[in-house]
Amino acid sequence: MNKKQKIIVGVIVAILIVGAAILIVRNRQKAGKQINIKNGSQVQPIVNTGPVSPISGLECPDWNRRPVAVMQPADVSARPAAGFSAADMVFEMPVFTGANTRLMGVYVCNMPDDIGSIRSARHDYLPLAKSLDAVYVHWGYSKFAQTLLEQKILDNIDCFDHIILRSLATDRNNEI
Repeated sequence: MNKKQKIIVGVIVAILIVGAAILIVRNRQKAGKQINIKNGSQVQPIVNTGPVSPISGLECPDWNRRPVAVMQPADVSARPAAGFSAADMVFEMPVFTGANTRLMGVYVCNMPDDIGSIRSARHDYLPLAKSLDAVYVHWGYSKFAQTLLEQKILDNIDCFDHIILRSLATDRNNEI
């Protein structure tokens, strides 16, 4: 390398070193920032102690009952769906593998006499049901959801299995 090339390489190395130093200083400044709120009192967690649904915030006699989360379709062809009017909350999310959406009705205050139609478990709904400490009700499952449900990450009821067991017991004149 001649003298001119050495100078160019030296300038490039110097620029890289200065750039790295600037990035390190900026990252340390960002990491060091804290937001302190001083209002003279300690923050107390909000605890639901009265007859109010922890999900909807509406008054109800069964406010301390464990939520039940039921998977239902959002397809027009599956309408009318039964039970949504009694739900404390309804979530709608796209089905991971398709263009359809699914609904998950969450029930605390009211349990309708009829809910349906019930659809399969999807893995992207499981954390949502678990975060509500809900019993997750579904009819079958996707492969991803099956793997998680077999690990017993949340309490669930697979209506497909219960129907199969009931029909086997009926065929054998047994009760479940």
